[in-house]
Amino acid sequence: MPTDPPDRLAAIQARAEAATKGPWTPYDNHVQIGSFLNEIETENPMVGDSSADTHFIAHAREDIPYLLALVQAQAEENTELKRRLNQWEPKISVDIGGT
Repeated sequence: MPTDPPDRLAAIQARAEAATKGPWTPYDNHVQIGSFLNEIETENPMVGDSSADTHFIAHAREDIPYLLALVQAQAEENTELKRRLNQWEPKISVDIGGT
């Protein structure tokens, strides 16, 4: 698994794009993907109620792409803010040095 953030995000994006399109719906300890009830067993007798795991898996189909888009938007905003800051840094240091 890649450890460099851009590479890891790209790997996550690739897995999300390759996954079956939604909606994914939680049912007891199974997840329905499209029109099929898949045997994604989340029941673990050592843990007890697994409905939280089932809901986590089912919602990952929408949550992961949303989070990836949010990370991308914030990265783009960060790049733009750095660009703007770099435009002002020389002017600020000249002003401070002149006083």
